Amino acid sequence: SKHLSQPKNFLNNLILHPSLTVVTIQAHLPFQQISALLIFKQINKRRTVLTMSVYIIAKIQIKDRETYAKYGEGFMPIFEKYQGELLTVDETPTILEGSWPETRTVIAKFKDKETALRWYESEEYQELVQYRLQASTADVIITQGI
Repeated sequence: SKHLSQPKNFLNNLILHPSLTVVTIQAHLPFQQISALLIFKQINKRRTVLTMSVYIIAKIQIKDRETYAKYGEGFMPIFEKYQGELLTVDETPTILEGSWPETRTVIAKFKDKETALRWYESEEYQELVQYRLQASTADVIITQGI
């Protein structure tokens, strides 16, 4: 990609494309970060719908692996139905600070919060999640992407 040294050029090169609906920017210089914010404001003025990805982060303490395996067996078909993307399932994360006593860490991505909630609250997932609830304890959150 072309390195742009002037904030005005950086901004104009991206805003001149009216069909732009998704922006991915690697902002290495301070003016690029400011320009990126202006681009999103400009896109919103054009009434282009922007959806921000959300992430589900789960810290899970598995107590009964046999019952938990039943949850695992049915998980992916339901998850994929809602276009979820597993980013990591890790049982040995590298701890940088504090403690991490959980036996499994999961990070998943959805296109937006509404889709993530439809998956989590769906009848089929709520039926399946009973195995996880019986076999483990967990802290689970949805967090907004940037």
